[in-house]
Amino acid sequence: MKRTNWRGLTSASLLLALSASAALAQDAGAPPATPPGPSAPAPADAKEAPAEEAEPVKKDPEVERLAAEKKKLADEKQALLDEIKEIRETHKAEIERMQAEVKRLSAEAALRSARIKASMAAQSEELERLRA
Repeated sequence: MKRTNWRGLTSASLLLALSASAALAQDAGAPPATPPGPSAPAPADAKEAPAEEAEPVKKDPEVERLAAEKKKLADEKQALLDEIKEIRETHKAEIERMQAEVKRLSAEAALRSARIKASMAAQSEELERLRA
C-alpha cells in the first residue's frame, strides 16, 4: 500500500485524503479508520428508526440451524458446568468427612498412647517396689 505524505495538505485536502485512505483500507478488508480529532456525535433522532419502515428479515435456514446448534451446545456446556460443580461439592463433603475421621483417629491414638504410658509407668513403679 502506498504511504501518503500528510505534510503540506490543507484541512480540506487532508480530510479528503483520510476519506480516500479509509475507503482503500475498507476495500482491503481493514476496519474503518476514524479521522484525527473529536468526532461529531450523532443526532438523537438518527438513532431511532420508525418500526413501520423496517422490512421483515428473511431467515436463512443455515443461520437458524447454526443458531439451534449453538443453543444446544450452550445447554450442554451448562449441564457439564453444573455436573462439575456437583462433583466438586461431593468431593468437598467427602474430603471434610475424611478430615474429621483423621482428627477422630488422631485423638483416639493420642488417648491410647497416654494410657500405654500411664500403664508402663505403673508397671515400672510396681517393678521397683517389688525389687525393694
